[in-house]
Amino acid sequence: MTKAAQVTRIAVQAPYDHGWVMSYLAQRALPSLEAVRDNCYRRRVALRNCGWGWVSIAWDGSHICIDFSECADITRDEREDIVRRVRRVFDTDAQAAAIHEHLIADSVLGTWVVEAPGLRVPGAWDGYETAVRAILGQQVSVARATELATKLVQEYGAGHFPAAADLARREVAELGMPGRRGRAISTVARGLDEGRLSLSAAPDFAEKWLAIEGIGPWTVNYLRLRVLKDPDAFPHNDWVVLKRLEATPAQALRTATPWQPWRAYALMYIWYSAARLRSHS
Repeated sequence: MTKAAQVTRIAVQAPYDHGWVMSYLAQRALPSLEAVRDNCYRRRVALRNCGWGWVSIAWDGSHICIDFSECADITRDEREDIVRRVRRVFDTDAQAAAIHEHLIADSVLGTWVVEAPGLRVPGAWDGYETAVRAILGQQVSVARATELATKLVQEYGAGHFPAAADLARREVAELGMPGRRGRAISTVARGLDEGRLSLSAAPDFAEKWLAIEGIGPWTVNYLRLRVLKDPDAFPHNDWVVLKRLEATPAQALRTATPWQPWRAYALMYIWYSAARLRSHS
């Protein structure tokens, strides 16, 4: 098979800021599972016929390009599953023009939208993995959350992300976090493994997750954002949101009302502006 035949290209509606997604993934990359180099995201994937392979995802100016050349004997179903995951991670199905038109006219966001048109919401490669990492990331920096996730992979997964059944039996707090947070991870892992908890957009999604001790509104909204791909998800109590808007959570919700139904994309512009300020400080 030729190199060209091993590449799947996904068209993306402009405007599209691929660098934003790549930067987001790079800051959170787990060393044994993923990497971002030379504007290319690489992800290790499990394959039925040969154990493990790697896919590489890059941007050619108009398409997201998925290179399967390091996936020997990949099946059609596995290939289609990876394409679906890439579409979610790189948010290729967003209504870019409608989002851009809506947010660029806003008095709070407009300047940032002009500066960085086409910011997308990076989705989850794996919902369970992202849920665990969301809990690890509660009330700590991105760098610290990634450090904890790396330790979790090393200690419990031997280089792989540990399965839910394995984490359900662990005292995760021993990695270096509050016991309540560690127990929340074990509870979530057990619930997902036993089917009592799900990562689908069910009407009782928030209710079931909020019933778990150690999980609050930020985590639920983060999962809506990255796993459920809700374009209107908005973690109104996010620390960066409150700081950039100089608001309380209730005030942040009111400020965000005009951004509906695209509050998830508005959030990206808030995070973008905060990153810009940090880089110039």
